[in-house]
Amino acid sequence: MKIIKEEKINKEINKEWQYGFEVREAGIYLIEITARAKSWWQNFKSFRSFFSDDDLFVVVDNFSFPKLNNKRGLFDSEMSWNGNQLKGMLKTNLYVFYFEKGENNINFKNDQNPFLENIKIFQIENEFTYIPTQNKIAEDGDRRQWFALALAGFSVGKLKINISAGKNDNKDDEDAKLIIDGKIQENDTEKSHKNWYWCGKILKGEEKDFDHDLKLEKGVHYVELYADGSPALNKIEIEINRKNLGEIPTVDNPKWTGDFNDDTEQMILTRAIWGEARGTSELARTAVAWCIKNRLGTLGTINKKVFLRDNYHKIILEPYQYSAFWELPGKDFNLRALKDPLGTTKNPADHNKWKETYNVAGQIISGEIPDPVSGANHYFDDSISTPKWATKENTIKKIDHFTFCKL
Repeated sequence: MKIIKEEKINKEINKEWQYGFEVREAGIYLIEITARAKSWWQNFKSFRSFFSDDDLFVVVDNFSFPKLNNKRGLFDSEMSWNGNQLKGMLKTNLYVFYFEKGENNINFKNDQNPFLENIKIFQIENEFTYIPTQNKIAEDGDRRQWFALALAGFSVGKLKINISAGKNDNKDDEDAKLIIDGKIQENDTEKSHKNWYWCGKILKGEEKDFDHDLKLEKGVHYVELYADGSPALNKIEIEINRKNLGEIPTVDNPKWTGDFNDDTEQMILTRAIWGEARGTSELARTAVAWCIKNRLGTLGTINKKVFLRDNYHKIILEPYQYSAFWELPGKDFNLRALKDPLGTTKNPADHNKWKETYNVAGQIISGEIPDPVSGANHYFDDSISTPKWATKENTIKKIDHFTFCKL
């Protein structure tokens, strides 16, 4: 990797702040950000605030990083700096993106006063090999976040992580935990700590590799490292599939790639709102989006097989649920509109409404906009007959030409 920019920031982020950078050629880039955040108790003792911790998250070119289960806001995401979790210690976040040539922005959004230390930007020319120079050895603390990596818009093959961990005579062991897309990678070594892949009492200061072919499909993936004590991260190597790079849809270039799985959660939720309710009021569009969100964690059925609706893709792409996604070639204008929202209209007002809808989708995912339909998870349009599942008892309210029900 080739470093193209490095800046020591060393300042508190006490209001929203933007950092700009330029890439001179299209390609894959790594953004490294190191920051600290204090707990509510640390802030309380220093008279900085009452019962409020420091929190920080970033948005890269309108791309945010919500929590995997979508249950809470961006300040609680795997890719945030959460003060109650960090307790003032240093965490490094890594973001891997494909950037076109030109200007880009990192928007820092804060709660209270997190401390931003460094920003580095690397170009990944061939292989992805990351060797940390800061925070390599975790600051001594108990079971807290240490590194987090987001891969946005890639399929992932092999992942190799090399960490050293030892046993302390007077303190707890040094341990490191690995979580990939929300799943803990277990340690199967006898007498080791099961949920800590690198166990200091077993390794006694030696190195150990996590070396697996993940075979993750194209999308957004999180890799997290937790530290207990002071393990050392020596190297991360990742096999990134470079096929169809640059195809991840953005708010300014949302044209469908041919695979809805290339969409981020914010993008596919925006498409659903656009296809189902683009001609309605902002309140109706918000209600439709919340109706979709309210299905998270519920069970669905495909071909008589039950599955958990644990992400927006599963909810929205479930067969026969949202009519805008039904394939009716040459007939369904809603389908064409959601696949190419900017190409199917030349009206500037529609372009502005698309961007507004995209922002609304992001705010709903992060929990910034309250639920206007009180948990409703079904709706129907006045243009159809009342469905059998819609009863007087489960009807919540009507907004524009939609009736919302809670089943």
